[in-house]
Amino acid sequence: MKLKIYTPGHGLFLDTLIMYGFSSILQEGDFRYNVTGTAQMFEINVEDASLMDIAKVTKGLCEKSKESIIELLVNRLRLVQRQSLRRMEYFLEKMINMNVIKQLLRSYSSPGHALGEGREATRKQHVWLPLFPHIGKYFTGEYKYRAKNYGICPSCLVLASLGFYKAALHITPPLNRNNIYVVLLSFEGHVSGEILNRLIALKSDIIIKPSLRRATSILPLSVFIRTLLAYLSPDLLKNLYEAKASWTALSVMFNIIKGGVVQIRGYEEMTLNTFLSSLVRLMEIDEKRERKVNPIEKLTSLTEDLIRKGDTTAIESLYDFLVTRTSLDLYTASRQITKTLEEGFGKQFCEELAWLIK
Repeated sequence: MKLKIYTPGHGLFLDTLIMYGFSSILQEGDFRYNVTGTAQMFEINVEDASLMDIAKVTKGLCEKSKESIIELLVNRLRLVQRQSLRRMEYFLEKMINMNVIKQLLRSYSSPGHALGEGREATRKQHVWLPLFPHIGKYFTGEYKYRAKNYGICPSCLVLASLGFYKAALHITPPLNRNNIYVVLLSFEGHVSGEILNRLIALKSDIIIKPSLRRATSILPLSVFIRTLLAYLSPDLLKNLYEAKASWTALSVMFNIIKGGVVQIRGYEEMTLNTFLSSLVRLMEIDEKRERKVNPIEKLTSLTEDLIRKGDTTAIESLYDFLVTRTSLDLYTASRQITKTLEEGFGKQFCEELAWLIK
């Protein structure tokens, strides 16, 4: 039996969190699944599962994760203010009720759950900023909305919180815990459950790296995202590139100001496929050579040397080349790196980079 679940349609950031919330439930229950992303929502296809099967796992995971979600969002990151703690506890407790879970899953079994929610839903719980950053005052232009709360149901709130806890990468600079970088990988197209399970497991591999924490102190948000991706394992990079999907990094820089108020200092939606293809192409070039360079390892090692020197220009020029693949940008990166480190790429690595030039 194949079961279909649709995310509500609240917009890319919030729906991505909810999709990861569901994916973590399916991973917990060892279900076989895949996800198709569109501009409006995600369709989750689960093999050999009934609504009751998923409801049981949802109850168990929410019960097991309740304290950890509160610890992360309220106490550790402080992205949800303390005055919302009781409501969060209440909503999490409700999602341990099987009747509530089954009702939610039924409402998610067809598109359009969000139609009864949004800025006109005055009786719904207003969504918290870390789960829906588009309500922040930072946004202008295409992100200009009326100054009005965005209401969603408690179940959407819990699933988004679970997705944040399980899949959002959050990194704080070493000397300023009031700044918090949050990165979420989203997509349009078709992605297997195996790849999504690997993305859910990323947090323990990446956020502890001291070099990445130092990078948040000096790099613009867009450059930091590319730097972060270079630290993914080579086989995962290949998985992402070979998936039938267009990948986007959703990233936010939150700032905690006096009184515990959360503000947004930067937001980025960055398409990643060209950058991913450059990294994978470097690996393919290296595999054909007699003397291996291990280009991803070389790239991250070079990046760490530049981070220690605090040279944002050199890092930016290097990662810009991996997107543009122009000879001018390769020359600029080589010159800037040599100036900073008093040494260049190295002959072999430079040759491999040159093969990327269009």
